[in-house]
Amino acid sequence: MINLTYLLFLISIIIIFIIDKLIAKRSWHDPLYIFLILMILYVSPLTLRYIYDLPIEGNVTQYFYELKNIFPYSLIVVTICILLFYTSYQLSSSIIFTKIIRKKSNNIEKNLLNYSIAGYFLLVCGVFLFLILSLPYGGPVGVILQGYAVTEIFSVNPLLASSISIISTSSIILLCAYVQNHQKKYLFISIVIITSTILLQIILARRSEIAVWSLTYIIFYSILVKHVSLKKILPVVLVGFIFLNLLGFARQANYESIETFTSSFSEQYNNLENDKTGMFYTLTTGQFVIPFETVPMLMEKLPYSEMKYGTTLFDIILQWVPRSIWSDKGYGNGVWYYRTYYDPSGLSNEGRQFFFLAEGYLNFGLLGIFLWSILWGFFWKNISLLIKFQNKVSILTAYLYASYTASMLTLIASDSVGIFVAFVKTKLLWFMIGYIIAYFGRKKI
Repeated sequence: MINLTYLLFLISIIIIFIIDKLIAKRSWHDPLYIFLILMILYVSPLTLRYIYDLPIEGNVTQYFYELKNIFPYSLIVVTICILLFYTSYQLSSSIIFTKIIRKKSNNIEKNLLNYSIAGYFLLVCGVFLFLILSLPYGGPVGVILQGYAVTEIFSVNPLLASSISIISTSSIILLCAYVQNHQKKYLFISIVIITSTILLQIILARRSEIAVWSLTYIIFYSILVKHVSLKKILPVVLVGFIFLNLLGFARQANYESIETFTSSFSEQYNNLENDKTGMFYTLTTGQFVIPFETVPMLMEKLPYSEMKYGTTLFDIILQWVPRSIWSDKGYGNGVWYYRTYYDPSGLSNEGRQFFFLAEGYLNFGLLGIFLWSILWGFFWKNISLLIKFQNKVSILTAYLYASYTASMLTLIASDSVGIFVAFVKTKLLWFMIGYIIAYFGRKKI
């Protein structure tokens, strides 16, 4: 039965893609296409393990065999959700908030905003914070040499992690200066900054940050500077995907020097001769086998009496309260899931990625899953409409579109807090600070 339901899942996506290409003209980075690709990437790994009767290994859930009977039904449910998502995506129109952002940003940008000052300000602030906050760990070099172990440092010192995001954001703001003034020095500086931060993230093995920031920059560039065709971007995406898999396969912690990093990476790369699946391990035993498990798991194990009935949505507001003020504040659905089904004594930074549809089931059962798919279609359609119906796409709407669309890579394996809190804190806040600085330094015309 799994074979048949998986086939229906794939056919539904193919049909949607064909129909949409016939009736609509969209760019390769449209949220609809990103969503369909990600659904295949996140649903297929566990499904194929069932089809080919592969054993439990890597990050595959320990409940793998217990979920075998319910799994085909979860595939049917997710197939229905894809159809509901597409229907909602097609029928949705701009809400008032979307229209206001489009109109206000165009009016604001009729002035010459001082993006150069804003970009340099964020760059200096980001570098300063990184230098100061890294001192307890041996300075910048000490943090860098932590490698993959830096995740633990960032969990207790999130502002240190944010300093890198601030530097990355400065590259986007300086790219805005190039868009406005067409001075190539801003483009050059912007590329140098984003390249430097990506190289830093490579050493730290923060693959999600590498993927999201790279895609954000490319989409933003494609919208406002020069269109990047699918023919050009596809080889980059494929090579990047393989590289990030290799990075995950080879990542280590606590390097003695940068030379140790390169030699360690080379050594692990050579180990691929004995493990050919390492080039695609995220699809077999790594990142992509985790999130979708939450759907069949909750369908199988969560009784109706323990459903949340919408209370998880309060976290969208409550997560803004600093933990220093409210120490008993929850840690999110991923941590709740891990403590409930894996380790009741798990730490606050231990969790499992929580698929976006699982939040719907956690709140309202099957009805919730269908409701969430409709809401997601509505939300992402409005993201796509940010760059529509404008004589000239504004910088603000272009960034909102590019950053949100790129972040879908991780948001699909998250909950509502990821969309409305985590994204705002890590991707939107620093850009808006730069945008406001640029506005107050504007030249009226």
